[in-house]
Amino acid sequence: MKEDVYRTSDIYIAALLRTANLKFLGLTKNGARGVFEFEDSPERERLILDFYNGHVVQNVRQYIDHWMHFKKLVERL
Repeated sequence: MKEDVYRTSDIYIAALLRTANLKFLGLTKNGARGVFEFEDSPERERLILDFYNGHVVQNVRQYIDHWMHFKKLVERL
């Protein structure tokens, strides 16, 4: 059975997914790192590939806002 939750410790990918409106489920701690959890989506894999290939088109201000918010959450862990 495929799990419907995608997890990443990469804050840049987390900000990308949140800016793409994937539902943020929460943040857990794994050692010294934060693990971001999102409701998985069929578009997630394409978004990540596009990100690493430099083909993502998103609102930069939103992306930065989400990154800053996630950074604050990790600092509070």
